[in-house]
Amino acid sequence: MSLELSNRRYKLGRTVMLTSAFLYALSRAATYLPNPGREVPKAMDFISLLVPVWVWAGFWLIAAGLCVFDLVRGHGRNGIGSIVGLMFAWGAIYLISYVDTVIHEGWGSREWSVFATFTFAGGMILGLLIKLGALKRRGEHE
Repeated sequence: MSLELSNRRYKLGRTVMLTSAFLYALSRAATYLPNPGREVPKAMDFISLLVPVWVWAGFWLIAAGLCVFDLVRGHGRNGIGSIVGLMFAWGAIYLISYVDTVIHEGWGSREWSVFATFTFAGGMILGLLIKLGALKRRGEHE
């Protein structure tokens, strides 16, 4: 495979990743904006003890903005790195909330599935970023 084709694929993959990350962060932000008529998961009670939920919406919006910034600049991992960090933070929050629910109310909570979704998806993205960094250091994608 020619280096030119390899570079085009690298740029296309980067664009797809950052665009998807941007849309994901926007959807997360919209989820955590105040909505009085909506029933919220039990974990939100736990999360609100730390900071108001709308503040988390702001963090997700900042991450979305960083994705756009990285996309425009053509390099950098600020956006995707912040999204992965937020995914791990939310995974930890949902895990703690799940354990708290099990202790106080017994089994039956489904918050473990949200923990798994945030944590394991974040782990997959982190693994891909590590792999891309290794490829770049080897000179396959300059």
